[in-house]
Amino acid sequence: MAEARRLASRLSPRRPSGALLWTAALVVFAGVIVPLIHANRFRGRIQAALENSLGRKVEIGEVTLQLLTGPGFQLHNVIIGDDPAFGAEHFAYMDEMQVRLRLRTLWTGQVQFASLTLINPSINLVKNPQGRWNFETLLARARQAGPLTAPSRRPSGPTAAAARSAPPPYFPYIGVQDGRVNFKFGDYKNAFHFQDLEAALSPARDSEGRWQIRFAGRPARTDHLLSGMGRLTGEGELATARGRLRLDLALDSSPLEYLLTLVYGRDFGLHGEIGARARVAGDVAALQIEGTLEADDLHRWDLLPAPDSRFTVPFLGRLDLPEQTLELSTGAAHLPRAPSGPAGPPPVRVHLTVSHYLSAPQWSASVELERAPADSVLRTARHFGAALPAGLELRGSLSGRVDFAGSLWPQGALHLEQGRLVVPDAPPIAVGPAVCSLGGASIELSPTELRLGDARLKGEVVEVSASGRLDGFSLASFALDAQLAARGLRLEAVRKHLQALRPGWLASLAAGTWDGRLVYSKRPGQPGAWSGEGTLSKTRWQPAALESPVDVARARVRFEPGVLHLDSMSGSLGEMRFAGACRRSAPTAGTAAAPWETENSCRIRVAALDLARLDRWLNPQQKHSRWEIWRRALGRTSPETPSWLKTAHIDGSVTVGDLRLGKWMFHNVSSDLAWTGDALELSGLRAELGASGPAKTPPARAPLGKGTVSGSLRAEFSGSEPRYRLQAAVRGADLKSFSSPAALPATFERGAVDLDLNLSTSGRSAAELQGALQASGTFEGRSITLDNVAWSQTADAAGDPEDTIDIRSVAGRFEWSRSGLELRGLRMVVGKDVYQGRGSIDARSGMLIDVATRGRQSRLVGAAEEAASSVP
Repeated sequence: MAEARRLASRLSPRRPSGALLWTAALVVFAGVIVPLIHANRFRGRIQAALENSLGRKVEIGEVTLQLLTGPGFQLHNVIIGDDPAFGAEHFAYMDEMQVRLRLRTLWTGQVQFASLTLINPSINLVKNPQGRWNFETLLARARQAGPLTAPSRRPSGPTAAAARSAPPPYFPYIGVQDGRVNFKFGDYKNAFHFQDLEAALSPARDSEGRWQIRFAGRPARTDHLLSGMGRLTGEGELATARGRLRLDLALDSSPLEYLLTLVYGRDFGLHGEIGARARVAGDVAALQIEGTLEADDLHRWDLLPAPDSRFTVPFLGRLDLPEQTLELSTGAAHLPRAPSGPAGPPPVRVHLTVSHYLSAPQWSASVELERAPADSVLRTARHFGAALPAGLELRGSLSGRVDFAGSLWPQGALHLEQGRLVVPDAPPIAVGPAVCSLGGASIELSPTELRLGDARLKGEVVEVSASGRLDGFSLASFALDAQLAARGLRLEAVRKHLQALRPGWLASLAAGTWDGRLVYSKRPGQPGAWSGEGTLSKTRWQPAALESPVDVARARVRFEPGVLHLDSMSGSLGEMRFAGACRRSAPTAGTAAAPWETENSCRIRVAALDLARLDRWLNPQQKHSRWEIWRRALGRTSPETPSWLKTAHIDGSVTVGDLRLGKWMFHNVSSDLAWTGDALELSGLRAELGASGPAKTPPARAPLGKGTVSGSLRAEFSGSEPRYRLQAAVRGADLKSFSSPAALPATFERGAVDLDLNLSTSGRSAAELQGALQASGTFEGRSITLDNVAWSQTADAAGDPEDTIDIRSVAGRFEWSRSGLELRGLRMVVGKDVYQGRGSIDARSGMLIDVATRGRQSRLVGAAEEAASSVP
């Protein structure tokens, strides 16, 4: 039976113990019932106790009793007053304050607080004109409270009641949740403050008066929203007895623009991430600082960060808290370097001094360099938006000192030694030594030599100088004027460098020498542009798609942004000598024209020109179709890439002393010309007809013939093959000059003729052009003598050859086709008779004219060229 009862007791559910029930009841009572108890009757004693602990006037709103977190109260709408010596504004005010009682007050009857937790407070730290802070009295009161010790024998006698009513001050632990700390200097409240503050101050409890300090908050400004600012955290202790502080500080990675805004109220367009770690230790008037600064993604606001922009800078310093003076100096800085650069930290030292950093910050800084690598200068400038040529590098070592006297504008000088400018696929250029002076917002580079190769042997030395000014805090506001002066500079030696510097008109020259100066100017908010003047000698230019170069013996060059002048120019195209002047202009910014399009104006003078030899210059390989040369020049073979001829717009004039066109000779040829991308137009064309001569070489001066030519020529290249159209007027032409190149039979002995001609043709080769030739017009001849012709009075009679026949005048229309020259509406006066009819003329088949007068038919027959030559 006993065993059964024990088994039953094990299986039956146990009742909760009495202790557990009482504990649950107390929890329910403390958490639910106690807050409902009206504790406002304790307000007076709580207020007196707070004023006794803080030494400040305190105002309290609603009071609630709390037991769960220990015996204490929840205070609402609490205001802590300030010493009148620091102004009329309160020291702090908050929505709530949690106070916990010291346990000993439960049995002594004296209200003292173990801790005060300020919830969502706004705290004002004020410095009066006498240089004292309003929190100094709190520290002094904490020192008077002394360490926590066991109470001695309670006083007796008359003072016992007073001692019980006014307990000795006891400074409690102070906590801050979600607080804000403002800084005031006299009656002025600084825009800088801390928000989202979490802090804990443990008062001194030992003989050295060591306070335990912990805090974390976000620096902020009232006039800017800095929502992404990192937190500043700190932890350490303050020994008030000896005035010593030890504090470990950390600034979470924060945007650089926010840090600049904290100090200056603006970000200057610089972006990046900055973080720091530091330890502060020592006497409060001479604190020693040691830490590191980490930076990453530094760049201008409109650019992407560079992949190698992270660096770490260790620093040392000294801080005087009472005087608000901070001094920092860097140690070895682990700066970003090029992948091929030397390992190890560069010798760069930075010193920073800040005073009155809370009230009216004043700062100065200096940067010292001693043989620091120069390769980071251009990379940094490019990273912050400088429009530098891709691949351009500066190597060498920099030394000097730059001071910042309370401004971002530097003062000082930097020296470049063993400098070299490096451009991809080109030999380096030796630079310097060079001195760069910094005068606030201005910068000046003293005259410096750039040496190409062994400059002592070749004399290829360029002197460069520059001056600039930064009118704002962005590189877009940078103004720069730079000059490069050279004498006898070989262009082929610097071709790659010129392509990098992008004065394209000069970089396109393959050979030659340059004497003169180049000027690079950049105004704020505008792109840079080149200008200058000088002389080009023995220069070679080879346009795209043409297989022979243009040789320029000499040209005087003047150029300004977008405009190039070539004056007093002389040179040759193959064997053709020319002289003249050209003006080349690019489209201005903001126009609808493509950036490669150009406007050109040229005046060219040629002494003698054989078009056959010019054709061999254009087509030295003698390809079957001359059209292929122009197709490449016009970019027709690759429409994606515009060519120099397709996109160029040219107007001007051309003058040729002696022009040979096959068997034809022209003298004093002049015309205005216009090229519009795919069409060439010669207008105002004038020439004198000359006597024919041998076609081997252009004569220096062929004997003049008779007659003038005027008109216009248009050549179009927009279709699959070129098209030509000529309108010309020939006046006073000697017919003998037409018979000499076999355009007419040799029977034309003498005479003069006027022609109005319309000619058109198309084709890609000589055969195609001849096959598509069409010509028509009107003519009028005077005093024409025909030799070795047969004249018959009837159309069916052969007639007898006559030595000569004189025609007083002749007029009509003509059409030129492959079969020869057809005459229509012919009106001919021979002697006193007027004949009308038609005919045909061809140099190979001869002349046949059928006319009639007063009912009589007549025929005029001229021998062919071969037959005429056999007549004795």
